Amino acid sequence: MKGLTRVELRHLGRLSQLALSDDELDHLEGELSRILGYVEQLAEVDVEGVEPLIQPIELGSVSRSDEAAPADDHPGVIAAAPRLKEGMYVVPPVIEHP
Repeated sequence: MKGLTRVELRHLGRLSQLALSDDELDHLEGELSRILGYVEQLAEVDVEGVEPLIQPIELGSVSRSDEAAPADDHPGVIAAAPRLKEGMYVVPPVIEHP
């Protein structure tokens, strides 16, 4: 496998807007060459007849119908309300007027 040259690494650094030192270039030269080697291995895998995978798990609809129901239809909810007045919930005021 052909590795990346120092010129190519410096060019990649400039494209990435990175100022790379010589030590960093030395380290990246080996790392990127190994990564490209793995990619070459993947290119050798026979995928003839393998369907592309779009989603690894099957997705189902999590939506439900959006139906509003009056509170009167839910006696348990009404019974749990701390205070009711004329069929409406009574809550403390959020904004107090001076």
